[in-house]
Amino acid sequence: MRESPLVLQGITRQTKVYFHPTVSRMDIDVVRYMIRRRLVERRLPHERMTNVGFTPGGGQMCDACGANVTPDQMAMIGVPSGGGRTRHFHALCFRMWDNERHLLDWLHDVARAEGGRTPDEVAVRNLAESEDAYLDNMEGPA
Repeated sequence: MRESPLVLQGITRQTKVYFHPTVSRMDIDVVRYMIRRRLVERRLPHERMTNVGFTPGGGQMCDACGANVTPDQMAMIGVPSGGGRTRHFHALCFRMWDNERHLLDWLHDVARAEGGRTPDEVAVRNLAESEDAYLDNMEGPA
């Protein structure tokens, strides 16, 4: 099967990644929300990864989406620069995690500049509003 390109927009760069054609746009949005929530809840690291490597999947669980990285998929493995355990990702999930952590860092900078609310309050509020709007669109007209 032929894979299709998906361009992910980051704060500072644009990266073309490839995903399996059976992955729908909705699935990607759901994974993006999962990654953002895990970042806000500190279940995924905010700092960059060191010693990042590519390898075919070996059935390990992706730290971002929770699905297993199968042998026909590319896995990215790295250690957070702040220390901690080795993290495993699908290649697409790694790219999405990197984009989302940059986005949350930017939201924190905006919150600091605006004052009043803490960066975490702003990030959680924006996440909740985005998820509510996304879920309302999925349900359609009542």
